[in-house]
Amino acid sequence: MRRPDLDRAAADEAVRLVAAHARRVRRRARVWRDAPDDRDALHALRTALRCLRALLRAFRPVLGGVASRGIRRRLRLASRATSALRDLDVFADWVAAQTGVPHHRRLRRRIREATAAAVADAVPAFLAAWGDADHRLRRALRAPSRIGRVATAADRRARFAVALRRAVQRERVTLRAGLATFDPVHRPAAVHALRIAAKRLRHVLDAAAPRTADVRHTVTWCRMLQDRAGAWRDAHVATAFLRRWRDEPAVTALRRPHRHRLRERRLALVAFAADRRAWRAALDVSWTRA
Repeated sequence: MRRPDLDRAAADEAVRLVAAHARRVRRRARVWRDAPDDRDALHALRTALRCLRALLRAFRPVLGGVASRGIRRRLRLASRATSALRDLDVFADWVAAQTGVPHHRRLRRRIREATAAAVADAVPAFLAAWGDADHRLRRALRAPSRIGRVATAADRRARFAVALRRAVQRERVTLRAGLATFDPVHRPAAVHALRIAAKRLRHVLDAAAPRTADVRHTVTWCRMLQDRAGAWRDAHVATAFLRRWRDEPAVTALRRPHRHRLRERRLALVAFAADRRAWRAALDVSWTRA
């Protein structure tokens, strides 16, 4: 049965949290807008935006119009506007790590040209989507509150902890499903989905949860899982670019060793099966005392 008092108190704290993270996205968006070639600024912006989206998703049951479908859709569009640029950065790092490849400089020059074109497309697309989302978010945050107030700040925090626990449970279910279907060889999309699920849980805990031993433990293994899935994701990104740019002479020399490395990764799946059992066990015991 729905408990309006609980939802009102939880929303009061959730709105404060969302407003603070929206301000962080605004600051980082200004930094990246002024220096769109700065990869660190792009990474910081994407991280802040992802954290904001994770909070809106996690606390959607109590946030009401602050987490409306229109706001979340526009934030998703803003994030996607920078995805191609992020993939080019990943591929540039991968190519830079290769040595002794014929026509290597020509390929790197093409990557720089493609990155410049991606920046020219990403900046206006991001600013349009984020500007619309930010306008709607500001308006929702300024709207007359129907949340109500509870007696004390301690009471609000206690009731918010209940909503947080429910949000973490939902994210855990999603992450467990991702672990069960994770197949980096035959299902590249599952790799990305698992990585995003781990990031969502980590961002919610980082932003909203107290720094208890259980929370630190969960955040640590989420980061480990994110890094492992990220290595697979970067390999798939490199594969896609090698297929797309097969007209480049350097690509012919790069594709064979890359396929060999992917075969090595397939062999590593045996070790990943044991890791998956350990991660699922950690997921079962983590945060049980929250």
